[in-house]
Amino acid sequence: MWSVSHDLHTVLRVLDGLRDTDTPYISPAVTAVIAYVPQAIGYVDSNVELPLPAPDFAERIEELTT
Repeated sequence: MWSVSHDLHTVLRVLDGLRDTDTPYISPAVTAVIAYVPQAIGYVDSNVELPLPAPDFAERIEELTT
């Protein structure tokens, strides 16, 4: 079974790879979300082993996609 941190790392690597490509079929909104997510999720407390999104994550995603 994969660990949560390994899964998160894999997802962030995929998002990073998508961000670095000049793929024409990715919309500007998707590109903005892909650029935002890796910097918005992280370990916020040394006592919690679960990476968490920034407090305004949902609102920011809405802004980026509207």
